[in-house]
Amino acid sequence: MSLNDALGAVEARLAARRDTSEQYARKLQERLDGLYETKLYELGETWAVQVRYPEDRTTWLTIRCVMYDDRPKWEWSRWLRSIADGDDFEAVVVYLGRLFAGDFT
Repeated sequence: MSLNDALGAVEARLAARRDTSEQYARKLQERLDGLYETKLYELGETWAVQVRYPEDRTTWLTIRCVMYDDRPKWEWSRWLRSIADGDDFEAVVVYLGRLFAGDFT
């Protein structure tokens, strides 16, 4: 395998990871539609959904779809454990409800 082939393979893998992250972020945004105000955007090599905190219209929580071992996970902080697996949208909804209700304080 030449260097160009290797670089091409890496670029293809990164593009596939970005595409997967976008796909899952769009699905999460659809799931949150009607529950919270959201924004979808690309954040570096991943995609994210910003969720407006219902009690304070100036505060947003960013939930990123990150790839670990080529599997999507949801996280809002790189330093904390992930919120849920990529396809577990209900766990994210429950997490947000508990967070916004103050259950984690």
